[in-house]
Amino acid sequence: MRGAKLRFELLKGPQGMRVDPATGVVEWRPGTSQRGRFDVEVGVLDQWGSGVAQSFAIHADPRVAPPASAR
Repeated sequence: MRGAKLRFELLKGPQGMRVDPATGVVEWRPGTSQRGRFDVEVGVLDQWGSGVAQSFAIHADPRVAPPASAR
């Protein structure tokens, strides 16, 4: 619904992962010991209490170099 006030929440994820409650942007930088598959679930609620969740998996691979910084 257009104009609805939404609030995002990380329901499940690896240590250090966070979600911005206003935008839903997920951020995570895996630590050196965090490798492999991680299950993630992000939920969202509107101001009337209706909500939904999205589940996905992310794979942290030590063989893949992180992207270069834009700075």
